Amino acid sequence: MKARWTIGLVVGALALGLVGGYGIAEEGEGGGGMFPTKGEQHEEFKKLEGEWDAVLTYWMGGQPMKGGTDRSTNKVIMNGWYLDQHYKGTMMGSMPWEGRYTLAYDQTKKEYVGYWISSMGGDPSVTRGQTDDSGVLTMYGEMKDSGTQKMRPTVSTYKWTDENTYVFKMHWCTAEKKPLDQVLEITYTRKGAKAAETK
Repeated sequence: MKARWTIGLVVGALALGLVGGYGIAEEGEGGGGMFPTKGEQHEEFKKLEGEWDAVLTYWMGGQPMKGGTDRSTNKVIMNGWYLDQHYKGTMMGSMPWEGRYTLAYDQTKKEYVGYWISSMGGDPSVTRGQTDDSGVLTMYGEMKDSGTQKMRPTVSTYKWTDENTYVFKMHWCTAEKKPLDQVLEITYTRKGAKAAETK
């Protein structure tokens, strides 16, 4: 019985991929072929590939705390459709932790979608958003508040400061998407490059 379920799931997933891809192509997103074609958003993923040094600051009780010497490895996967980030670092002095982030661009809804998991807990975070005219990516989602143990809405931004540096910031926000207290800030510098000044 288990084998039948496994086979059924695999066949179903393949069929969904084929039908979904064909449907997007029919609407013009895929250039008229059987499968959709990647856009400029996927080209942007390539700029994030490689090894990155990461300087982490997180807020506890309203006070900023510095993380350790962190590293991020970014790879474009699944034939260029997704960006996979593997983050490793330390918090609270010497406590090791790691996280994985998958970034996609939903061609149907015209928005970016991010999926984050980490060794700090079993509550995955899903974010969605878009870039503005200046190239800043803003994502909205939810994350568990360690103080209340309840999920709270968040707003995150990704901003390039030069070709080798980008800054990630996360704030709690209201249901109306108004930013509140800051939660995280990470400055990523391409390994071997000099960090740019952030504003």
